[in-house]
Amino acid sequence: MTPAHDPTRRWQRTDPPGHLCFVPIEAMEPSQSDEGWRPPPEWIDDLDPAELDAAAGLAPPRRAARMAGRVGLHRAMAHLGIDPGPIAVGPSGAPQIRGELVASISHTTAMAVALAAWRGRWEVGVDIEALCPPRPDIAQAVLTDRERDLVGGGSDSSCLLASACAAVGPNGSFRERAQTDGDLLDVPQELSAPWPLVLTVFSVKEALFKALNPFGIEHLDFRDVTIEMRPRGALIVDATRPVLANTFDLTAGWRYLEPSHEAGDRFLRCGWIVTWATAAKRSGP
Repeated sequence: MTPAHDPTRRWQRTDPPGHLCFVPIEAMEPSQSDEGWRPPPEWIDDLDPAELDAAAGLAPPRRAARMAGRVGLHRAMAHLGIDPGPIAVGPSGAPQIRGELVASISHTTAMAVALAAWRGRWEVGVDIEALCPPRPDIAQAVLTDRERDLVGGGSDSSCLLASACAAVGPNGSFRERAQTDGDLLDVPQELSAPWPLVLTVFSVKEALFKALNPFGIEHLDFRDVTIEMRPRGALIVDATRPVLANTFDLTAGWRYLEPSHEAGDRFLRCGWIVTWATAAKRSGP
């Protein structure tokens, strides 16, 4: 059962908890043979030989996505002054990082993103989703009753996205885009509908689940948390599953990542939603 909304709760606008790095993924034909695709030379320079060997047996589209995510993570960790060596893959598919950092990777059509942060008492998660083509049918599986009410409340998605806009900066860095009052995005019609709100809720939950995975929290359901969005990337995360509500401090953030010609032939006219999350286990009884 979804808890009643508490009007005293404060909206949180969180920045990424570490360094985000984006890596565009070039387009390839579905029929392209294994011999017909080669990673860009700069990717080879960033990856460890063991990672290149591990990706060699994958079909080209999967190989490109896997390698782009690892390239992004190497670059994000290098930004923090750490050389991780070869990055292993855990049972869940998440990167296994030892030592001082925590990390997460995600990829979607034409873009991968990696997040690296200093290890504290938290774990982190990152997710990226392409806004086009719309897939509104996921709402049935993703939204709680309260989220369904909020999404159906008539909010103008294009204005909401404009208030939390970001872009890919130099070397794949995350760059906030300053917005002025009344600044509207020139976006396709799809982004004026509820679909971007549905996708953002989905993406935030995906990032949260990644952050919770290292704590051994399994069999999570999309209705275990309720997300309430507001302008400028603010939101509230309400855990509805007791083990989450009673044990963890959860935070999350989101931005609308504008379309970029750096995404090669797969220039996406709608852009992406990028989200991040932290999960920290409370100390004491």
